[in-house]
Amino acid sequence: MSVSDARGEIVQAPPETEESIPLLLSDVTRMFWRRLEAAMRANDLDFTAGEARALVQAYKAASFRQTSLAERMCIEPMTLVGVIDRLEKRGLLERTADPHDRRAKLVRVTPGAAPIVERILQVAAKVKAEVTSSLSQDEVDTLRQLLARVRQNLRDLLIEEAAAS
Repeated sequence: MSVSDARGEIVQAPPETEESIPLLLSDVTRMFWRRLEAAMRANDLDFTAGEARALVQAYKAASFRQTSLAERMCIEPMTLVGVIDRLEKRGLLERTADPHDRRAKLVRVTPGAAPIVERILQVAAKVKAEVTSSLSQDEVDTLRQLLARVRQNLRDLLIEEAAAS
C-alpha cells in the first residue's frame, strides 16, 4: 500500500502489523452497541445502549445505590444521573432515600419495567448470537473468560492507581 509523506511524495506504507487490542476492543464495543440500538429500534424499544444497560443492571440488582451502579457500569456518577433521570421519567426506575445514609439515593426498577427488560434481554441475546455466529461455543466461552480477566486486570490497576494518589 502507498501513502503520501509530509512533502506529498508517494512512499511505501510500513507493513501491516498486528492490530492493537485496545483498538479492537473499542471498535467491537462501539459497533456492538450501535447494532444493539438498531435492533432495539426495530423491536420498538426506544432506548440508548446506556439506558438499556442501566435498566438491565438495575433489574438484576433489585435495589442499589446510584454510585454502585456507576461503578458497575464503569461510568462517571454524573453521567449515570442523566440516564437514571430519563428512565425515571419513563416510569421504569424510581429513586428513594437510603435509610442508612440520607445523602445517598437507592434506585430500583418499577413493576412495569420487568416486561421491557425481558424484551431488551431477548433482543440483546439475538444480537449476541448474530455477532458471534462465526465462533464456536467454546470460542465464545474462551473470549468471555479472557475479556473478564483483562477487565479484572484493569480494575486492579485502577484500584492501585487510586490508592497511590
